[in-house]
Amino acid sequence: MKLPLAFALFLVFSCSLNAQLTIDKIMADPKTSVGALPSSPFWSDDSKTIYFNWNPELKRADSLYSYDISGGKPTLVRLGISRALLAGNGVYNKKRDKKIYVKNGDLYLLDIPSMQSTMLTNTVDSEYDPFFSRDESEVFFTSRDNLYSIQLSSGTLTQWTHFTDETENEPAKKGGQETWLKEQQQSLFQVLRDRADKKEEEQLNEKKSKRLHPKTIFLENKRVSDLRMSPDGRFITYQLSVSPKSNRRTIVPSYVTESGFTEDISARTKVGSAQTGQTFWVLDVQRDTAVKVNLSGLDGLNDQPEYLKDYVTAADTVKPGKTEPRKVYFDDFIWSENGTHAVLVVRSLDNKDRWIAQLDPSGASLKTLDRQRDEAWIGGPVNALGFLDDHVLYYQSEADGYAHLFTLNLNTGVKKQLTKGRFEVQKVQISSDKRFIGSEVKEAFIT
Repeated sequence: MKLPLAFALFLVFSCSLNAQLTIDKIMADPKTSVGALPSSPFWSDDSKTIYFNWNPELKRADSLYSYDISGGKPTLVRLGISRALLAGNGVYNKKRDKKIYVKNGDLYLLDIPSMQSTMLTNTVDSEYDPFFSRDESEVFFTSRDNLYSIQLSSGTLTQWTHFTDETENEPAKKGGQETWLKEQQQSLFQVLRDRADKKEEEQLNEKKSKRLHPKTIFLENKRVSDLRMSPDGRFITYQLSVSPKSNRRTIVPSYVTESGFTEDISARTKVGSAQTGQTFWVLDVQRDTAVKVNLSGLDGLNDQPEYLKDYVTAADTVKPGKTEPRKVYFDDFIWSENGTHAVLVVRSLDNKDRWIAQLDPSGASLKTLDRQRDEAWIGGPVNALGFLDDHVLYYQSEADGYAHLFTLNLNTGVKKQLTKGRFEVQKVQISSDKRFIGSEVKEAFIT
């Protein structure tokens, strides 16, 4: 695929390792030390304008500015237009002429040619994470930790998952005497056998005629998140998380308060405390089954950090092949537009590895597409992940030491590096027509 992409660089700043830093410089207001920097850029829905926050006059707060990509200078956006302007989030349909977005917890549908918005929901509960179905006849979204869809033509609301905090009730176990008496009664009295047969038949008929409801999944003190429906409507993916009960959070005192009294700030747990565990699941709507994804397809999942060798004694030596898989957590998960491919970002809890993996939903398994490892700390910007078409994936990688953009053809396995140099690409956005890639960049001069 030939990529007709142009790069719009919103922000460039440099840092010199030889710069003389003082306490005054470190603690100075960034506006006075490095100047006013644009932030939070986003494209207009017609791909002709870039909006961003800026404060060139060093006022108390930033204001919204616009820049026409055909040329000109940044222009301050009037307050009335700024309030009416849609935020730079939301999901587009394939033709990029419609967009579904969330505003004040409700769903809206934007018709881009006319720039007219239609409110789809008006509820007390918040709706979030919306996306179009493959045929674009309905919109899926999450509310109260369950997946729903709404038909755009009729407005019919459908619930696709049923997660509950309730505990699954196990059937009461009857003793041997009770079971024997029941069986004896049925063997002695024909009327009891007839009643039992009739009741069983009625229950079967009721089950056949009953409207199908989603499978009930008991969370058992876990939290559900990141609900996604596959484009063909067959698979629902989700994450389950459980936090250790024994962990204690640290308390930080806050002395500068409006009340005049010292107040407590709840902070993170101590380093070394047990971390939140996560699992990734696939719910097969057709089979009505939920299966945990197998992580064995992640290359090097059992590779322990190098620093552990400094703490292992002869008595603690682990035999080859006996290492346990490391714990992980999950970042971005996306489907290609036609549902041909599904891609998941996985990170190790020890922050040494990050994987981009392809998910096989029918087998609930993973295949490694890209692995990055850093014995110090796997870091850098990771927000860039998406499909340029149904089989070409774009992503960020630090393969050459800097965070740059890459593409990967999932059909051929061919990788291509789009940007290269002594700078890092951050906060990537694709324009609505997919002709431009907008990005902030951070340039570092090492001398």
